[in-house]
Amino acid sequence: MTIILAGSNEGFMESEVLGRESPLYGRRTAQIRLLPFDYADAAKFLPNTKSQDSVRYYATFGGAPYCLARINESDGFEDNVLRLLFDNLLANGGVMIRLRGNRPILM
Repeated sequence: MTIILAGSNEGFMESEVLGRESPLYGRRTAQIRLLPFDYADAAKFLPNTKSQDSVRYYATFGGAPYCLARINESDGFEDNVLRLLFDNLLANGGVMIRLRGNRPILM
C-alpha cells in the first residue's frame, strides 16, 4: 500500500506526522518538497487578466495553485479577493476581527 501525505505546515508534518511518536516514524520512503509557482507560471492560470491585475493577484495569493484556480477572471480583482479570502475564513470556523478599540468581535 502506498500512502501519500501532503501538508503545507512543514513543522507539523515533520514533528506530528513523521516524528518519533507517530506510527509512521521511520516508514517514509520518499519526500518531495513542492514549492509555489513563480509569477510566470502563476500568470498562466489567468490568461485573460491584465498584467497589472496578475501582479496584484500574485502579491495577494502568491503562487498557490488552489487559490489561483479559484479566481473567476470575469469578477474582477476586488470581488475575487473578498470571496476567496473572507468567505473561506468565515467558512472555516470563524474570524476574529478588531474594530476601533481593543474588543475583539468573533464572527
